[in-house]
Amino acid sequence: MMGSAAAAMIVLAAAGFVGVDNPSTAKNNWMLHCQGCHLPDGSGSADGAPSMVGIVSRFLSVDGGREYVGKVPGVANAGLDDTALAELVNWMLQTYDKEHLPANFKPYTAQEIGALRERPYIVEAADMRQQLLEKMRSMEAAGENR
Repeated sequence: MMGSAAAAMIVLAAAGFVGVDNPSTAKNNWMLHCQGCHLPDGSGSADGAPSMVGIVSRFLSVDGGREYVGKVPGVANAGLDDTALAELVNWMLQTYDKEHLPANFKPYTAQEIGALRERPYIVEAADMRQQLLEKMRSMEAAGENR
């Protein structure tokens, strides 16, 4: 017999979003807390907010990338509780870069987001992003897929 947690994961996967109880709420939270800089379509802004489209899930495939996603200032300092923020991050990954979501994707949990928010990146976020992008390029050049 299937446990309730396993059944819930199947229902969520069938709905298209793993780790997101309410996609409408997650989307509304994106609109309220993220799209001002990253724009409604996730394409980013000329003022430095990076695009999420086709790239954000790739961070999960490099060492330090998962932590980066949870520690960037816009995530770590969002005016949401840890549960709502975990769902927003999971929704964002699956909305703007589903094609690069790792096959073994483990959704962010409220506990994980809470721990990451305790030590957010401040001034080092841009440098950390560049380091992670370099890791991605090196992996691609070596033909590695994680």
